[in-house]
Amino acid sequence: MRVKVRINELIIRDFRGGFRGEHRVVFGDGINVIHGPVGSGKTSIVQAIEYALYGTQLEVKERVSKLADLINEDSNSSLVRLVLTDGIEITRELKRSGETARESPTAMIEGTRYKGDDVNPKVIEFLGVDDDDFERFVLVTHRTLEALVYGSITKRSLFIDKLFGLEVLDNLNKSLPMSQLEELINRLRQRLASVKELPEIIVKYGSIEKAREKVRELREEIDKLRKEEEELGNAYNDLLRKREEILKNFRGGC
Repeated sequence: MRVKVRINELIIRDFRGGFRGEHRVVFGDGINVIHGPVGSGKTSIVQAIEYALYGTQLEVKERVSKLADLINEDSNSSLVRLVLTDGIEITRELKRSGETARESPTAMIEGTRYKGDDVNPKVIEFLGVDDDDFERFVLVTHRTLEALVYGSITKRSLFIDKLFGLEVLDNLNKSLPMSQLEELINRLRQRLASVKELPEIIVKYGSIEKAREKVRELREEIDKLRKEEEELGNAYNDLLRKREEILKNFRGGC
């Protein structure tokens, strides 16, 4: 990941409702403040930067809007060009196709031109930040802030989980195959319990030594499964504690 990446220039053409025709936004060194009345296009500038970098936009990902909605309603195409430090340039053009839109992305990164499906992975590799991390740590929208301040406890918890990447808890809880592990352990125990008499052992395994070896293998397999179950359980409990600490600190600060 680069230590410092700065936006030099943003060129927008027929992007969303606020930018009809072509517009050029130049960014200076240090902190840049974008201000203006409601509906003047402040949010659209941020959305254009996000779209230029990753070929997607938060509202599109959450299905609040469609990719075609990024095109100005009076036009059949839009263009966003983002110029970063060291001459890095990313261009994405959208063309309306019925109710959908087709994208044509290109990027010039460190002297090499990329296009099509090669653009996104190269941009992420250059930045060291994917779109999820960008939305979590760089772009905190007003919708997120409103949910944190005015939302219900449940909604706050969901946004905090997303903000800090703790939604993995739900995925982890769903992915832990605890019932399958318990079922496998029970099957192995039944197999061991069924071996009771010497004649059956000899017939089944050929010799006592081979039977003992099989028992050792089964016991090792059970121990391994128990260890994996314990590790998964501990990891899950640690994540739950961290989540509770974050929620507690947040409630205390509100």
